[in-house]
Amino acid sequence: MRALVLIAILLTGCAPSLVGANEAGGVVGANFNMSRSKALALADAHCRKYGKVARISGQNEVRNSTTFDCVRVDH
Repeated sequence: MRALVLIAILLTGCAPSLVGANEAGGVVGANFNMSRSKALALADAHCRKYGKVARISGQNEVRNSTTFDCVRVDH
């Protein structure tokens, strides 16, 4: 997962974006001025494509990135 975070930082520059995201989860990279709730909203929008919701699994303030998992919602 560390390699994925590093790749995310290198590829995103300053704009917040999803990097290396798939149906299992991903990374919101370069979120310098992005609050945790905005990072979660961006991740959640991605996960909803797969009928899932985002759950933050890590945050690295030094690298300005947030990792997330896409999880199924139990009804």
